[in-house]
Amino acid sequence: MKWKQLPVGPIQTNCYILWNHEKDCLIFDPGAEFERLHAFIGENALNPLAVLLTHAHFNHIGALDA
Repeated sequence: MKWKQLPVGPIQTNCYILWNHEKDCLIFDPGAEFERLHAFIGENALNPLAVLLTHAHFNHIGALDA
């Protein structure tokens, strides 16, 4: 397994992307900056399986609707 921590948004909330050798990934707390998340996923040819939220504060769910 590999993982990437991406500080996103104005208060730099930690978004995590975890993926396996088959490039399937899970995205944790996509707080903001959808374009940045999307770019990382594309650049690494990842296949998102699910988005997981640790809780519902705005800084953790901001990019969810994108």
